[in-house]
Amino acid sequence: MKNLSASSGQFSRILFAVDGAPRSTGAVDAVAAIARAAKAEVHVLHVWNLEVRPNQGLWDVETLPEANQLVDGIAAQLVAAGVLATSEVATAPDKKIPDVIAETARQRSAGLVAVGSRGHSDFEGLFLGSVGHRVLQKVSCPVLIIRQGTDEHSGRQLKRVLLAVAGGDEVPQAIEAVTTIALAAEATAMVLHVRNLTAGEGVTWVESEEDAEAVLDDIVGRLRTAGVTAEAKVAGPSSFVAQDIAEAARAWDADLIVMGSRRLSELGGLVAGSVNHEVIHLTDRPVLVVERG
Repeated sequence: MKNLSASSGQFSRILFAVDGAPRSTGAVDAVAAIARAAKAEVHVLHVWNLEVRPNQGLWDVETLPEANQLVDGIAAQLVAAGVLATSEVATAPDKKIPDVIAETARQRSAGLVAVGSRGHSDFEGLFLGSVGHRVLQKVSCPVLIIRQGTDEHSGRQLKRVLLAVAGGDEVPQAIEAVTTIALAAEATAMVLHVRNLTAGEGVTWVESEEDAEAVLDDIVGRLRTAGVTAEAKVAGPSSFVAQDIAEAARAWDADLIVMGSRRLSELGGLVAGSVNHEVIHLTDRPVLVVERG
């Protein structure tokens, strides 16, 4: 690993929010990979309450000893993976879980919040109460969303980081995040831009390939200047940007997808069809959402 005391400080403290449902090991492995690369310490948080919840097809109530066992067990897994980890159990009703996660992140000066996702759509995320979706609205630091239910990529090193950009004001923050992770992990970055195709009222607009390549040349140049091995890819034109991003991540075998976010409200994210939330729904790769300036 390279000595990155300055750049890796962005992720020197990670808050890892976990729930009590049976999960794949992929979330722990993804957090461990970033924590090792950035030499970060991880604080494992579980928000516990006595409300009835589904558990393997049955309705169940989690006990406090089970909650403590959960966070202690995950912290032990991280320590075994070479990561400094602590654990905590907090209490709150279900509707307040995202608030507790956000407040704990602020109190601990977390540079990154990691949460699991069941892969709900925007509609389900709003009305079924996806914690990951709501946490995105409440914190100002990057959020790592790990799609639950697959172990296919567990245990892998962080060697390929895909940065999906639109060319807007998310670029500086996204470049900083990719630079931190890629340099610390000695990973390769691919910068992906999907050419947008918009049709409406008899008019079709297609982003030119020249404009897309200009965006990518600038970003790849900045990454290379920072010492990151980077390449570029133009996809599309497409009206299904999220699907193209997920497919590109599969084809390139990315270990992590990095995207920007406008920090839309929950209703705004639903109405506008948040691309990052769609990608989380479509991909089995961890997705790091970085706030736009």
